[in-house]
Amino acid sequence: MSDPPLGFAPGIGGAVELDPSAVGPTLILVGVLLAFSALFSGSETAISALQPMDREKLRAEGRRGERVAALEADIRPTLAAVLMGNELVNISLSSVCAGLILTLAPGRPWLNLLVATPLLILLGEVTPKSIALAAPRRWALAVAAPLSAWKWLISPFRKTLTWLVDLILHALGADAHSPNRVLQEDQVRKLIQEGREAGSINVLEHELIDRLFNFSDTRVSRLMTPRPDVISFPLSTPYDQLVEQLRTHQVSRVPIYQGRMDNVVGVLLTKDLLRFKGRAPPTPRELAGLLQDPYYVPSSKRADDLLREFQRRRTHMALVVDEHGGLVGLCTLDDLLGELVGEMLDEHDEASDEISRVGPNAWTVAGSTDVEDFETETGVELPEGDYHTVGGFMFAELGHIPEPGEAVVVGDLRLTVAGVEERRITEVTLELIDGGPNQEAS
Repeated sequence: MSDPPLGFAPGIGGAVELDPSAVGPTLILVGVLLAFSALFSGSETAISALQPMDREKLRAEGRRGERVAALEADIRPTLAAVLMGNELVNISLSSVCAGLILTLAPGRPWLNLLVATPLLILLGEVTPKSIALAAPRRWALAVAAPLSAWKWLISPFRKTLTWLVDLILHALGADAHSPNRVLQEDQVRKLIQEGREAGSINVLEHELIDRLFNFSDTRVSRLMTPRPDVISFPLSTPYDQLVEQLRTHQVSRVPIYQGRMDNVVGVLLTKDLLRFKGRAPPTPRELAGLLQDPYYVPSSKRADDLLREFQRRRTHMALVVDEHGGLVGLCTLDDLLGELVGEMLDEHDEASDEISRVGPNAWTVAGSTDVEDFETETGVELPEGDYHTVGGFMFAELGHIPEPGEAVVVGDLRLTVAGVEERRITEVTLELIDGGPNQEAS
């Protein structure tokens, strides 16, 4: 049998005891191992807490920042190196502490569990991880050099381990090479809310960011001007009448159709029509020559996609069609920007009071009021369905063109048709009641 290592002697049951003269150096070794354990544990937390958006800030820190950015960008090999180092140190620390306990308290090996384990958890895991989580960039900058060196030193072992892990993941049907390092929407919303509560983000900024997130989920059908409200003219409209109508409605462009409104032949810009001011009125043929090609989009198109299309095409208007190709509305750049930053009024517009409180528990609502705006303003939620306006909800519930006075009860809310014009619900009154059936029509 070979001799035991210097400073160690075989103990009871094969355990390793220390030579009494080696207790002092061993205590120093325990401290060193604890320091390395803390370094690796904190590094794991710090690197994992960094986000891709931190890379540019890190590069501004010079060489150390570039090292951290490289470690964060190559996250899987970095974490593999950190975990290998951490396990190696922790196993070594456990063995050294066991020998120390057998030397200082012979016959009581169970003391290792009561001493080494809490020591490792407190100083080697919880404390460094908490510090690193509180200041991940500072920790990462401090350990960048030694961590990069360690990663390079064990690269053969690390690559072998990573290869084995990839084999296991492949067998389980998982993709190891596409880790999600991008903040999810709910995470960003949480950060924004925390910033709002801390006072670093004001109410207007918070609302704008919230609108930006909602914008990508919004469909064109919710933002468009519905077909009955679209201002359009037949190609045969006399010049003087066309100019007068454009002046009355104060619009910069309008669809021009031939025969039926579904047959839009082009979009007329008001400025192009003004070329004929003081001249002979244009003939239908000349008017057709002024028209721009209409741009059609499905009602299911997302608002952010349409905004990009407007930018690419350098246009401001889209005609919205349903799945059958029928015209259902019109969406403009102003509609999209209004959804992003709030409704914009120019000097020709008048503020629209779509929702008016007429009592402590009563409102008057325009039939064209968007359901989401209605719910936000009143705090009342309507059942989900294939409609976008309060008038559309009433049609869906009643199943016919109603007469004024017909009502729908939803929970403790009664909605009554107050105005109908040309087969459209123009006004609805709402009143909170004590109770009632979940849903009934009267």
